[in-house]
Amino acid sequence: MLVKKIMWMMLSAMIMAVVMVVLITAWTAQKNNERAAADSLQMVRGGYFAEIQKLEALNYDYSAWTAAMEAAVAKDVDWLYENMGSAAIGAPFHILEIFWPQDWASLTWNPDIVENESAPLTTPLLSVETVQAIQEMMRPVELGEQDTQNFAFSKDGKFYLVAASRLQPWGQASPVPADELPINIMAQELTRDVLSELEAIFLIEDLTLSTQMPTTDLPSVPLLGPNGEPIAHLKWTPPRPGDALIQIAAIPIAAGLLVFLTLSGAVTVMARRNASELVVREVEASIAARVDVLTGLPNRMAFNENFARLRKQDVKFALLLMDLNGFKAINDEFGHKIGDELLRSIAKIATQCLREQDTIARLGGDEFSIMFTGEYAEAACIKFCNDLTHQMVNSIKVNDLVFQPKIAMGYTIGRSTEANASELMHEADFAMYAAKNAKLSEPLKYDKLLEEDKIKELEIQHALEGALREKTEFSVAYQPIVDAKTGELKLVEALVRWNSTTLGNVPPDAFISIAEKTGMIVELGRLIIDNVFKDMEEFPELKVSINLSPVQLRSRSILNDIQCMAKAHRVNPRLVTFEVTESMLVDDPELTAFILDCLSDQGYGIAIDDFGTGFSSIGYLRKFHFDKLKIDKSFVDDIGVAENSGNLMKALVFLSRSLNMEIVAEGVETEEQCEMLKDVDYDLLQGYFFSRPLPFSDLKDYIAENSLNFQSFQKLQRSA
Repeated sequence: MLVKKIMWMMLSAMIMAVVMVVLITAWTAQKNNERAAADSLQMVRGGYFAEIQKLEALNYDYSAWTAAMEAAVAKDVDWLYENMGSAAIGAPFHILEIFWPQDWASLTWNPDIVENESAPLTTPLLSVETVQAIQEMMRPVELGEQDTQNFAFSKDGKFYLVAASRLQPWGQASPVPADELPINIMAQELTRDVLSELEAIFLIEDLTLSTQMPTTDLPSVPLLGPNGEPIAHLKWTPPRPGDALIQIAAIPIAAGLLVFLTLSGAVTVMARRNASELVVREVEASIAARVDVLTGLPNRMAFNENFARLRKQDVKFALLLMDLNGFKAINDEFGHKIGDELLRSIAKIATQCLREQDTIARLGGDEFSIMFTGEYAEAACIKFCNDLTHQMVNSIKVNDLVFQPKIAMGYTIGRSTEANASELMHEADFAMYAAKNAKLSEPLKYDKLLEEDKIKELEIQHALEGALREKTEFSVAYQPIVDAKTGELKLVEALVRWNSTTLGNVPPDAFISIAEKTGMIVELGRLIIDNVFKDMEEFPELKVSINLSPVQLRSRSILNDIQCMAKAHRVNPRLVTFEVTESMLVDDPELTAFILDCLSDQGYGIAIDDFGTGFSSIGYLRKFHFDKLKIDKSFVDDIGVAENSGNLMKALVFLSRSLNMEIVAEGVETEEQCEMLKDVDYDLLQGYFFSRPLPFSDLKDYIAENSLNFQSFQKLQRSA
C-alpha cells in the first residue's frame, strides 16, 4: 500500500509536471502568436498608408502646376497628353484622368498603355457623382493649400487607391474660380505585384483583398471608400512562431516528465530565440519608421520625439527651418530623380556643417529642420547658416547639371522647459516663409512684428480683392511733366489712387507690392489703363505716361488687352508712353524685350523708370531702345547736398544723349533743383515744385493757370 501511494504520488507529480509544462508552453505559444499578429498588423497598416501618402504627394505635385492648369482650362488635350501623360509613363500609378466641372467631361488614360498606344482611354474610372463628392470635400480648402483627397475605389472587380486634387497655379492667385478648376485624379491599382511587394517587405504570406467582413481571429486593414465606409479589407495569415514552438515540444511532453525535463532547456532556448527575433524585427521597424528613406536623415517622427526628450532638460535652443527656393521648378524641368539627388547632396552638406550636438531632420519635400542646443545655440544657428550659404555658392553638380541652390531660412529661440512644439514650429515656419518672400539669403529670426505685418497685409489683400470686384474704389491722378527750359506741359504721368470703403485712403506703396505678389496687379493694371484711355477720349491730345508692373509684362494677355482698350477708346498709341522698372530687364530680359518691341512697333513710347536704383547696365539700355530715361528721385534729392551731384547729373545727361533718349528728372521740389537741372540740359522735369498729382477734373485748370489754353495745348502736342 505504501508503495502504491508512493507510486501514485510520483505519478501525480509527473502528471502535474507534464500539465504545467503543457500549460506554460501553450501560454508562451499564444503570446508569441499574438505579438507576431500585432507586429504584422502594424507593418501592413504602415505600408498601406505609405502607399496612400506617396500617391497623394505625387498627385499634388502634378496638380500644383500652372502650365497644366492653363492647358486643362483650355482643354488642350494634346498638351495634357504630351506633358502629363508622357511624363507619367513608368509612374507608380495606373490611371490618370481629368474632370472638368463645367460639364463634367473627362479625359482618362493609363500610363502603361499610353507607352505602347497613341490614344488615351475613353471610359473614366470614376463616376461623375463620385467626382462631385470629391469636389465637395475640397471646397473648404483654400487655393494654394494642399487639397488632396484620398480613398479606395472598386470597379470591375479591381481595387484602386485614388488621390485627387484641383489643378491650380503654383505660387500665384488662380484666374479661375475654385469650383471651375479641373480635378486631377490618379489611381493605383492594388495588383498582385503591389501586394507581393508588401509581402516581401514585411515577411508575410497570402496578403489578399477581400470584400467579406474580416473575422476576429485574423488581422486586417480596411480600405475606406469615398463615403468613409470600408469597400474591402487587406487580409493575411500572420506568422505563428508559437505553433512551431508547440510542435517542437509535443514529443518531449508525450514521452513523459523525464523527457520533458531533458528537453525543457532546449524549448526555453528556442522560445528565447523566437522572442529575440521578434524584438530585433520590432527594433528594425521602429528605426525604419523614424528615418527618411531619401536622405537617410531622421524624419518628422524622429524630430518630434527628439524635441519631446529635449523638454525634459533645461537648455537653451534654436529651432531652424529651411526650404529650398524654386525646388518645384527644378523637379518640373529636370525630373524628380535630379531633384531627389539634389536634396541628398544638400542634406549631406548641411550635416557636415553641423556641430556634433545638433540634430537635423527632413520634415518632407524640400523642408528641413535643425535643432541647436546649448548656451550659444543662436550663435551656432547663425554660423551654420553662413557656412551652408557659403557651400551653396560653390555650386552642386548633379549628373552633369550645376545648381546654385538658394535656401530660405527662419529660426526661433527659447528654453526647452518653456517650449511648446506647435508654437515653435509655427514661429520658425513663419520666419522662414517671410525670408522666402523677401528673397533673403541670410536667416531671419522670428519676431511678433512679422505676424502683425502679415495681418495688416492680409487685411489689405482682402480689401483689394473686394475693390477689384466692385471696380469703383480706384481712381487716377495725373502729375504734370514739363519742359525744363520753358515750363510748358509736355505730358502727364498716370498714378493710381485707392480710397477703400473699409481702410480709407491706402497709399500705393502699401498695396502695389501686395497686388504684384498675389497677381492682382494684372487686373488692377488693366483697370487703370482702361480708365486712363477713357479720360483721353475727353482730352484727345493729352500725352500720358503709364506704369507697367513686371507681373503685367509676364501676363499672356497684356498686348491684346492694351490693343483692345486703345481701339475701344480711340486712343492714338503715339500719345502713350509705358514705363517699366529696371528689375524686369534683369529678371526676364527676353520676354521683356519681346513685349516692349511689340508695344514700340504699335507706336507706344517706352521709358525706363527709377533709373539708378536697380541693377541694369548700359548694355541693357542699348538692347531695349527706350525713348525716355527717368532718373530716380534719390539723385535729385542729392542736388546741393552731396558733393559732385552736379557732375553726376550731367553724366546722366551725356548717357541719355549717347543713347538718343529724352532724360526726365523725377522728384523736383525746389527752385535750386530746377535751375541746376536746366543748366545741365535736362529735357523734362516732374515733381511737387510744379504740381502734385491732380484728378483729371483739375487737369484743365492746371493747364489754364500755367498760361496754356486747351487750343494751344493741342498745338503743342501736335508739334511734339
